[in-house]
Amino acid sequence: MALRDVIRQVRRELSELLFEQQQLLLVQGPNLEARFQSLLGKYQSELEQIRLDLRRARRSLELRRASLVRGEAVDLAALERQLDQELWQYRRRLQDQKDRQEASEQRLRKLRSAETSAAMRSLYRQLVKRLHPDLHPVQTPQQQQLWFDVQKSYQWGDWERLETLLAVTEDEFEESPEELARLQARLKQLSLDLQQLRQSFPFSLAQQLEDSAWVEQQVAQLKLEIVLARQRLAKVDSVLKEFQL
Repeated sequence: MALRDVIRQVRRELSELLFEQQQLLLVQGPNLEARFQSLLGKYQSELEQIRLDLRRARRSLELRRASLVRGEAVDLAALERQLDQELWQYRRRLQDQKDRQEASEQRLRKLRSAETSAAMRSLYRQLVKRLHPDLHPVQTPQQQQLWFDVQKSYQWGDWERLETLLAVTEDEFEESPEELARLQARLKQLSLDLQQLRQSFPFSLAQQLEDSAWVEQQVAQLKLEIVLARQRLAKVDSVLKEFQL
């Protein structure tokens, strides 16, 4: 088989794996996470909020007791500032969780029809072959910008923009033994990367999210943890109130 034909075949195999990778990262992964958030995210957010409140209450009690031992009056304003400073990372993570949940809800409302999705995948597959950096390692700034536009347009479902990008690009490639070796090495590594990606969150939960019994079990467990966390928080709050008397 001629070198050009061999390279073309390897490029075809690599472009399919690259397309699959981009599908997982740009479409399937976000859709799975959106479903996860819609089913379990609100309970996780509620639980994390209670845990943050509990952490804050316990730390507040600890600081108040330390002031009492030192014979000092409690400066409530300073105490609150210290708690804000100590717990900002936890509050940030909780806000990130809430932001992901909101974004997931918006994503689920904007899911495209099966026909539209299939047509866009076809356009995107062709553009991956023409512009992906793994298939075109030496790119001009214009080509880099085109690839950025492709990803952005695909994420936002801009069909017309994808068609325009396809019309202004060409499928050209280098013919050399070195290029063939590079493509084969990338093909092997990408296969391994995809195996690891499919085993990571949220892809690892794809089957469970379709299992209503599993989802119900997870919801029940989270609700139980919420009840227990609320009980612990109530106990600490009661001690704080007695301490303030």
